Amino acid sequence: MPGAQYTNPIGINDLGLVVGYYNVSATAYDQGFIEQGGRFTTFEDPAEVYGTSVTFDNDLGVIGGFYYDVNGIMQGFTDIHGRFATISDPNAGTTPDAGQGTVPEVENLQGAIAGTYYDNNGVEHGFIDQNGHFVTIDAPLAGTGAGQGTYIGYVDDLGELTGISTESDGSSYSFVDNHGHFTTIFDPAGVTGGTFIGSVNDFGLIAGCYLDSSNIWHAFVDQSSTFATLDDPAAEGLGTYAQSSNNLGGLVGSYFASNGDTDGFVAIPSR
Repeated sequence: MPGAQYTNPIGINDLGLVVGYYNVSATAYDQGFIEQGGRFTTFEDPAEVYGTSVTFDNDLGVIGGFYYDVNGIMQGFTDIHGRFATISDPNAGTTPDAGQGTVPEVENLQGAIAGTYYDNNGVEHGFIDQNGHFVTIDAPLAGTGAGQGTYIGYVDDLGELTGISTESDGSSYSFVDNHGHFTTIFDPAGVTGGTFIGSVNDFGLIAGCYLDSSNIWHAFVDQSSTFATLDDPAAEGLGTYAQSSNNLGGLVGSYFASNGDTDGFVAIPSR
């Protein structure tokens, strides 16, 4: 985003439309953006008070994400051609300015919205919202204390989920949840517990990033347990992380620039 100190692309649909959030200074609030073909548009939920983050735009044109309300609580939303609807898990916490609320991450083409809510005790829980019916998703070994629990970051059109489970001892791992069957994913090039999964597309391509022994992040893709590292050349070894992949293999994420900024990237597969 022109003039931004950091730009964080979160999602890319099959039409190449990228969404995310940016910030122009350390004292400003995050604002959402939509980008296509190098053209940026700032996006704000009309109910937001302390910033908006856009996390998805699916192939049907549904835009979604979350904003901070007047009490500093995260409220999810969807926007269908200018019609906004609030997404709020009934189990989400409501303590002002305590990092609680509802964060939708993606909506698939079947209308299932996946994300994470933070309860009144500061515990993370994944959720699926299908037409206003919320189902909580907790990984089997997830902790139940503040700062622990289950984060859900993606659902594909087949209903597979990706996320992170933080256990009671503070350790964490990334997983794919295929209709209740949890599989842990570790990039073999990373340190133990240092793998973050951003998404899984409809063809089983997993995108994410891993932390190496020098504390540097690297983006990766994983197809059937075959891992490939992807580093943005502009990062100059300072770190690259991937957020999401579409069904054509296009990848979005961010890298750390030498001037201290965080810039976004789109990676298109060679044909």
